[in-house]
Order: sequence, then structure tokens, then C-alpha cells
Amino acid sequence: MLTLLVTLGGAETPKFHLQTDQFVKKWKQHDVFLDYHVELDLDYFGVVERLANNDSDIIKKVKSCLL
Repeated sequence: MLTLLVTLGGAETPKFHLQTDQFVKKWKQHDVFLDYHVELDLDYFGVVERLANNDSDIIKKVKSCLL
């Protein structure tokens, strides 16, 4: 089964939250496992920076999706 990891920075604007909620809602209509992860107090730049840290929650989730 396909795993879809959706990540959102908790400090994003309301429009980003709305867009992500709509994206998640549409994907839930399909046969996928969806993991919706929010990185609190970050915007999208901060989320990308966390991808460089092997101990971050987002990298742990990415690795679990791949393994």
C-alpha cells in the first residue's frame, strides 16, 4: 500500500493550513495510508531545515515510510 507523508509547519499561514487540509481530504478518498505530520512552531523553511537533521521527527517519519 502506498504511504503518503504530508507535513505542515505549524506556524504557517491559515491559507497553507486550509490548502493542506483540502489536500489530505482528497487523498483520504483513495486507498493510501496517510500520515499527517505537523512540525510545531515552524514554517516551510524550518521544515526543510529539519530534513538535514537525522534525529528530527520528520526524518524519522520519512525513513519509516521508506523502510
